[in-house]
Amino acid sequence: MMVQAHQLTHQPVVNMINIYIQAVAEVWPPFWFIVMGSLGGVFGSFLNAMLYRLPRGINISKPPSSCPNCNNQLRTKDLIPLFSYVFLCGKCNYCKWPVPIRYLLVELLCVILGLVSAWFYPSLFMFVLLAALISSTFFVMAFLCERHAAYKVLLFSIIMWLILLVFG
Repeated sequence: MMVQAHQLTHQPVVNMINIYIQAVAEVWPPFWFIVMGSLGGVFGSFLNAMLYRLPRGINISKPPSSCPNCNNQLRTKDLIPLFSYVFLCGKCNYCKWPVPIRYLLVELLCVILGLVSAWFYPSLFMFVLLAALISSTFFVMAFLCERHAAYKVLLFSIIMWLILLVFG
């Protein structure tokens, strides 16, 4: 797909992003998987923050993330999805408190969702992004709901993804 300069000036920003990503992905196909895997990791990290903060009534944007054990504010290097958990051996960088495996699993699941989305929908960036947001929302609801309700939310999320894969 050859991108013309006049195409970029007359389209909304969302379409421009789509065109740029498709153009780069055509030149270097792994780019799409890197973008979607990274977005999945970022979503997973944000979901972990929501899963921790919402039940405790803490604002999701402030204060910055901190260790629940020693209350040290986490630096950027401590917040890189998946890598921080692995490089810090699943422990707080400051007090060595063991970080629950759930944090790693949530981020890993979201990275996998991003990669699966990229595989099945390689040219529909905004559609995949929207599906990931909806799916992530259900994922958070599943963890926040009571145990019996969580299964219903997860089942609904799985059905939604199957419908997207079959009819999308």
